[in-house]
Amino acid sequence: LVKQNEKDSTSRERQKLALVKFITSDDVIHKFVISQFAKDINLYVSKYLNVMGVNYTLIFDNDLSYMFMTPAGEVSYDTFSSGEKMRLNIAISFAFRKLLFKYLNIDINMLVLDEYVDSALDKLAISGIINLLNELKIESPTNNIYVISHRSEVLSEFGGSRLIIRKTNGISEIVEENI
Repeated sequence: LVKQNEKDSTSRERQKLALVKFITSDDVIHKFVISQFAKDINLYVSKYLNVMGVNYTLIFDNDLSYMFMTPAGEVSYDTFSSGEKMRLNIAISFAFRKLLFKYLNIDINMLVLDEYVDSALDKLAISGIINLLNELKIESPTNNIYVISHRSEVLSEFGGSRLIIRKTNGISEIVEENI
């Protein structure tokens, strides 16, 4: 009876060790991390697209495969207009920036958007992007955000210091400074 109990106890210990080995295996940890990553990126991309006033999103699954969803159902990237593609690109960029901080504690204190909002975006999208940038400034007051743009909507909506530069005959000069 004692030997049988020892065998049962040893068998249970082996089962526990096998379970621990399985749970801590690279494959299981990898799947867990990727599933958490996918959940977070979906959340942030949806949030940022919503702020820019759209009703479609990008959804990653646990294998990091993706699909684009609209109210009409799944569509391919090629069906989006250039403005819709730009919104997706911006939302993905902001989401990955957020995840770098969340998962790796990498605090990127400088963001340069050189003519990032100048093409293919309407006033609603630009207003949403400006709201995101202002949110970034509030979340991390040490962030330095530089927006280079030719659009008047950006100048009128984005707070902070401003330099207006005019290029004439290949020579750039500061025409207005608001610091």
